[in-house]
Amino acid sequence: MKFAKRVIATICAGLFSHLAIGQNISNVDANQEGKAIAITYDLGEKSNISLYVSNNNGKDKRLIPTEYVTGDVGKGIKPGKSKKMLWKVLEQYPNQNFEGENLSFIVRGKIAMKPFVVINGGYSIDSQYMAGITAGQLGQVGWYVKGMMTPSTPQRTEFSCNAEGLVGDIMPAYSGTYSTFKYYGAAGINIRLGIPLYLNAGVGYGGRTLYWETSDNRWVKNSAGSYSGLAIDAGLMGTIKNIIISAGVTVIQSNIDLNIGVGYAF
Repeated sequence: MKFAKRVIATICAGLFSHLAIGQNISNVDANQEGKAIAITYDLGEKSNISLYVSNNNGKDKRLIPTEYVTGDVGKGIKPGKSKKMLWKVLEQYPNQNFEGENLSFIVRGKIAMKPFVVINGGYSIDSQYMAGITAGQLGQVGWYVKGMMTPSTPQRTEFSCNAEGLVGDIMPAYSGTYSTFKYYGAAGINIRLGIPLYLNAGVGYGGRTLYWETSDNRWVKNSAGSYSGLAIDAGLMGTIKNIIISAGVTVIQSNIDLNIGVGYAF
């Protein structure tokens, strides 16, 4: 079988990437190398790479099966310059000439999902500090789960009081000491806005309980200062290589929590 030298000599290499944001793939080029076609490219982030071929400037394209391509193609290709793959065209078309003009190669890269974990610290406008963890996967569209709570623990209570401290019609003697316990959990998606920024958005459930201590060392739940319900979570994450810095807000019944975090993408 003849190798289509005329076609190889007139290869027009092009790039059509569905991840154009941030120029994840660039500098695509193609040349004859022995009895194969070598395609080189630069890659900005770890990605799953596919190779397509077209003879009408990308209007119609065919996916080249990975069994006929070697090198930097497939899942989990690490970033770098001058990544290279070889298309073994004679193996794919053993019984016919592969001919055509204005041959183009389309290198597509879907950013590989990267697991991550972030340690969070936060502060609520109802005057309490919180700590927690966020974990998930970063990608073009990834996911996360998040949990936060106060360092204090729930107290055992037998009674509840109103905003003035009345338990029914009785006013206990209070020591002036109070305690709060707050928690929330949320799950959602992270969307890549561009290198190196991601938007988080999720929903969950959370609550806060306010306790007042009596003079005989018992705890009373203050119903007016306690609440629970839907938690709406949103924020941003930025990456510096594998280091993650995050900032966000969580709203539970109009009560706003602010949080920041530092973590690592694996």
